[in-house]
Amino acid sequence: MKKYFLIVIISFSCFSSGAQTVTSVLPNQNVTIEQDTMIRVLMDYTTSVASVKMTTDGYRIQLASSSNRKSVLDMKAQFVAQYPDVKAYLEYHQPTFRLRVGDFESKISAYAFQQEILPFFPDGFIVQDKISMMDDK
Repeated sequence: MKKYFLIVIISFSCFSSGAQTVTSVLPNQNVTIEQDTMIRVLMDYTTSVASVKMTTDGYRIQLASSSNRKSVLDMKAQFVAQYPDVKAYLEYHQPTFRLRVGDFESKISAYAFQQEILPFFPDGFIVQDKISMMDDK
């Protein structure tokens, strides 16, 4: 939807009364900057898109669910120490804390990782969840 909105804005501005420019003079009066107004529109659009967290349906492995926050945080620390490249998520749904790990697009890839961590976290099980589409480490 946002892509279509951006295309409409760009198309409209291209066909309307030619290129509009903004001229800025810096305080030292040595440099004049001229830029098309669409640059500002595109910069604002990029900023708004970057602030939206991109998620999709996927799978995670739930390692713990407890009302004892400290025990769940301890398990998270243990997991992160063993698997620093896999994201761990601590969620609170009253009255329990949940530790879920990974961002898996398919149940098969979640299952493969579950089998890998089984010796260390035998109570882990696969759950459907919203997963991050972007790798933002």
